[in-house]
Amino acid sequence: MNLNTVVPIGCTLTPGAGSGIVIASESDRCAAAIDDGDVASNLLSRRYITVDATNLMETNVALALYFWRGAADLDHPDMYVTLGLFPGLRTRLSFDTWQLDGQQLFLDRTPGKLKSMVRGAGMRPDEVTRFGIGIMRSEQGARVEIHAVKSQDTEPDYPLPDVKLVDEVGQWKTRSWPGKTAGLSELRQFMREETDAVASEPSEAEGLSRWGGSTKTRFDASGFFRAHHDGQRYLLVDPDGYPFYSIGLDCVREDIDARVDGIEQLFDWLPERTGELAAYWQAGSTRFPTAQSFDFIGANMHRALGPDWFSRWAKLTERRMREWRFNTIGNWSSEAFIGASTIAYVIPLSGSIETQTPIFRDFPDVFSYEFERASDAHAKQLEKFHGDPRLLGYFIMNEPHWAFEPNLNVAEKLLANPAELASKDALIEFLSQRYSGDARKLAAAWSTPDITSFDDLRTPRTGVGARSEAAAADLDAFNTVLIRRFAQIPCEAARRADPDHLNLGMRFAFVSQDALYETGEYFDVFSINRYGPTAREQVDEIGARTNLPVMIGEFHHGALDAGLPSNGIRGVRTQAERAQAYRYFQETTAASPWAVGAHYFTLNDQPILGRFDGENFQIGIVDICQRPYADFVRGAEQTNGGLYEVVLGEREPTDFYPEEATVGF
Repeated sequence: MNLNTVVPIGCTLTPGAGSGIVIASESDRCAAAIDDGDVASNLLSRRYITVDATNLMETNVALALYFWRGAADLDHPDMYVTLGLFPGLRTRLSFDTWQLDGQQLFLDRTPGKLKSMVRGAGMRPDEVTRFGIGIMRSEQGARVEIHAVKSQDTEPDYPLPDVKLVDEVGQWKTRSWPGKTAGLSELRQFMREETDAVASEPSEAEGLSRWGGSTKTRFDASGFFRAHHDGQRYLLVDPDGYPFYSIGLDCVREDIDARVDGIEQLFDWLPERTGELAAYWQAGSTRFPTAQSFDFIGANMHRALGPDWFSRWAKLTERRMREWRFNTIGNWSSEAFIGASTIAYVIPLSGSIETQTPIFRDFPDVFSYEFERASDAHAKQLEKFHGDPRLLGYFIMNEPHWAFEPNLNVAEKLLANPAELASKDALIEFLSQRYSGDARKLAAAWSTPDITSFDDLRTPRTGVGARSEAAAADLDAFNTVLIRRFAQIPCEAARRADPDHLNLGMRFAFVSQDALYETGEYFDVFSINRYGPTAREQVDEIGARTNLPVMIGEFHHGALDAGLPSNGIRGVRTQAERAQAYRYFQETTAASPWAVGAHYFTLNDQPILGRFDGENFQIGIVDICQRPYADFVRGAEQTNGGLYEVVLGEREPTDFYPEEATVGF
């Protein structure tokens, strides 16, 4: 990059230590260095853009590649790609420009790179008129040195420096903090003392039912969890009839997938793939088939407690959950732990409901018989839970990727899709009825004179909604039809398979368009994942729009004073501030008359160099050595123990929220 061809947008540019450029954020929004003209054209003329970069901070930084089409509004790129960088590790990043089609939201990892996402509804490389390199927002500020930017026709190699970043028990080797485990000997002593101390079940908390509901009042008991409105607010009711607010903990697991392929040299220790610890190696997945991961939690417990460690870990973890006043085992928790526990739980239906040819990303051909068959097969997972009163309910899916794009019109994507799809037949029938079977009326209304018959709509078309108000209205109406059916078919299949347990919805990442509210017709509880100071505003809006109770499937706040170089999607500086942020989120959310629960993500910290997709957040209640973060745990226990006072209107929620210190990712 030539400094003379760069336009700084919310950033400063200075020469680097070598021949590179240091990009530094000047503001709390994205900072971008924009490279215009021939440079952008040359970069996009080949398949891969490569960037050699070093994160100059002590925390994670997310480098961003920005892409504009047409007349560029510099504050609003049409697409952008985030590429995570570990502190101090010179890394080669690459982006395959074919992925500008927007079909893939999360990118696979390459050596040294952390979590990566593609945002935007898609474009062709030849449509790009301006290209930029920048840094995603971080309250900590950000400085990255760009050593080289180039393009090439083949995927590059990914050299890394010869350094050691991870110690023998999976911790960040080059950083210290209070509570860090000194090594394997200390880990053995700590875990043996912790598990030996679990001699009996904790006594039942005063004022709580056996399920963790409040005994201050009682409703009719059904033998299963159900939703109830008492005239003032929504509540869940436990199988014995007591009001229940779901205080959940996600990913209660005895394992963790530390991605190691291509970065093995950064670890002090990894065992042979055969032998005593062979079971802790994991190979590939449907999503990332080339992944090679190692489970440091399982290996640590094996080395600390012996090969029969699971039952001791499970008893300790249940005891901790009860002492911390969590009453629900949340999503993605271990089936083995659920089986060994007596705590209520939720489940996600595993896998996705796919058709061979999707409309866009993971949005299937919802009018096809194939979708109906896939929904029936998906729902059969519920059959083994018949009659289980501990199962609070099930989530149909989690964060569908198509719904990440704000106001995405799936009907527009359907028109642009060249495949023969049953949903396109349904669109044609919908429009034929809307225009009384007269294609000429449609052509005139859409300002599209080349349409002479409805079959002409089978030819791929883009940008139709922008041609006229009538076209936009028609496609918006069918977009709602598609989204409703996306929920209707799998939810009806689930109800047939399991009429007893609550349908907890689809756990949208956020409500990205009004049509998502329409899916609520098929749920018992509307669920979203919410990362922010509170979910109160979102819960109130969803409740008012759907007249349904609302559950938060995920939230968290990490801290920067221990363990890892990122404090998550939302974060603060210290473990004590994490406790304050936890209290503010839980209490302000629970005060909503629509809220019936919120689940914290997660029990365990993520791996220091990233899990399967590169996330490496300090968000756990325990670290990778299963040592609790004491200040956070004390605060969470106090909050959970007093939450029914807020739920039942006996006191107001706290009004204090600590200063955020979120690290961009």
